[in-house]
Amino acid sequence: MIGKILRIAIFFGPFLWSATTVHGGLIVDPLGTTLFDGSTGDELRVELTGNLAPGTGLRFFGDRVVGSVFVSENGHVGFSQLRQDLPGGQNQQDYFSHPLGSSNSVDSGNVAGTAMIAPLWDDYLLDRSLNNLVTARYEPNQYLQVTWSNVRLWNELRGDGSFPNTQRSIQMVWFDGDTTLRGFDFKKNDIAFGYIPHTNVGPEYFGPIFATAGLDKGDGSYSSVLGTSDGVLLADDGGLLAWGENDFLLFRPGVFAEVPEGFVGGNFQGGYHRGAFTLTAVPEPSTFLLLIVVSGYPALRVWKNSSRRKQASNH
Repeated sequence: MIGKILRIAIFFGPFLWSATTVHGGLIVDPLGTTLFDGSTGDELRVELTGNLAPGTGLRFFGDRVVGSVFVSENGHVGFSQLRQDLPGGQNQQDYFSHPLGSSNSVDSGNVAGTAMIAPLWDDYLLDRSLNNLVTARYEPNQYLQVTWSNVRLWNELRGDGSFPNTQRSIQMVWFDGDTTLRGFDFKKNDIAFGYIPHTNVGPEYFGPIFATAGLDKGDGSYSSVLGTSDGVLLADDGGLLAWGENDFLLFRPGVFAEVPEGFVGGNFQGGYHRGAFTLTAVPEPSTFLLLIVVSGYPALRVWKNSSRRKQASNH
């Protein structure tokens, strides 16, 4: 019996280990409704109103009750559709990231200054051949998650070749209730960002292109990721994001005088405390189930071969 257990442990060990790392720095499983699965153009957002929308359960910057959520393919979530009435028939330039808190004049042609949650606002290109997509899932009284999986920069694939290996995965989780995940106690209205770096992408290589990360209230108030004054990430700022396994960034609304446990005093901006944290490396149920499904075929073959050997020995 002990021998069987050891054989099972040896066989499944690599799969169980991969279960703890399969999502890298993502906070929850990215399973959900697919919003984008191919190239769509830079001005498109998808509305989550309906069975994915948080309804009136979530508040933004303390006083804004959220009723509709729109997801951009370019790494941010907003609360309104892009305007289509700019001079000359322009659309707002959703792909051109700006500092948080920027003004948005009617003739500017950009989406800067509108309310948004931006885990990593950049110029992405989605292409079915690249196996990238954007998914979302709403768990009532728990969280709304949006994940940009395996996205790559438009300039890498359509530019002059000076932006190699920009593939990355990005996740926003907005908590709709007090929820404990992998040993960490999230509070209602917490907003967390998680990331997975890919080849040559991480603290040592971010790519020579601007990006923006943080929360923008849309009226000049904002809260940026730690280490930036206005959310703008430059070529050497990749290390400010939580690329590490099971790491994440957290924005928690509160009062400046009341610093939550684990946060550092002084990291309060726009009504949010800011911090970086690490989750326990334990797979979520759906991740574990997925690994069982993936590994089920070789496991079945091992079982069949073992049964056949026993039958042969009996004869």
